[in-house]
Amino acid sequence: MLAVIRYRIICLPGCYLKNREIKLYRNIILPVVLHGCETWSLTLREECRLRMFENRLMRRIFRIFGPKWDDITGE
Repeated sequence: MLAVIRYRIICLPGCYLKNREIKLYRNIILPVVLHGCETWSLTLREECRLRMFENRLMRRIFRIFGPKWDDITGE
């Protein structure tokens, strides 16, 4: 979580180009998140959570935001 907080501080909107943000993700955040992963025995739930984490950061880097919850539920 510390890596995500640092990412938010460093990458304020518009201060870095997308390729720099991707390099930041690959070189700083991913190693912190996956530290010691050689010894993990991942369950399906944990694997899914890692994918969700990566997808969330990629959506943030590319400024892709899905539909709002109200649009999905129709409320």
